Amino acid sequence: MKCISLWQPWASALFLHLEDGCALKPDETRSWPTAYRGRLAIHAAKYRTRPGTDYDPELDRVLEQGWHLRTADLPYGAVLGSVDLVLCGPACEVARRRWPRQLLWGNYEERDGNGKKRFAWTFQDPRPLACPIPWRGSQGLFDVPDSLFPQAQPSEFRLTP
Repeated sequence: MKCISLWQPWASALFLHLEDGCALKPDETRSWPTAYRGRLAIHAAKYRTRPGTDYDPELDRVLEQGWHLRTADLPYGAVLGSVDLVLCGPACEVARRRWPRQLLWGNYEERDGNGKKRFAWTFQDPRPLACPIPWRGSQGLFDVPDSLFPQAQPSEFRLTP
């Protein structure tokens, strides 16, 4: 299965849902598009964001208030589960279909600070693993064994604030 590494808390946010059942983070925004569609494993990178760097304290506030989670308590360096990658399009167009709370979880600008176009990879059907599996990540898309996902059952995983 193809896999992508994301920093925390963005990786775990893919598996959380708002009280109405909508995904807290339905997209991953990137400066590069992908033609890949299908099941995609989600890996939480070992890298930890820190205040004063690329860290946004508002993300921790959303997690703490809604789910009683702290970034420091999330898994790092592990495969968390999988999602179905169904669409990749211009981030600014996808942003029009998102709630304000969802927009916190990505850079939906038309272009980044370097002038590169931004893309939103849209996910559906998040399936978290019962227990994260320690794994070494990589940049870009990389492969992980299908055997990491023995049960391909849709998840009933729903955390609500």
